Amino acid sequence: MAASKGEEESQEYRTGKHGLFTYALLRGLSRRGDANRDGKVSLLEAFNYTKSFVQANREIKEKPQTPQLQSPEILKKMTLSGT
Repeated sequence: MAASKGEEESQEYRTGKHGLFTYALLRGLSRRGDANRDGKVSLLEAFNYTKSFVQANREIKEKPQTPQLQSPEILKKMTLSGT
């Protein structure tokens, strides 16, 4: 998982007092990221939450920040946290 594409800059999230990606990922590891409500947050669920949050909360709208995930399919189902 990466905060942005290679040519993009990662943005800060002053409201959360973190980088935008880090703040979103931490939220995604909580029950907010549990998209299928099974009590577990998988790698893919955490990533999808994080990507969506980053896109919705970029402070500098004219500069893109596109989180990236490169993982074998089997690892995308791996549980990262329980809610």
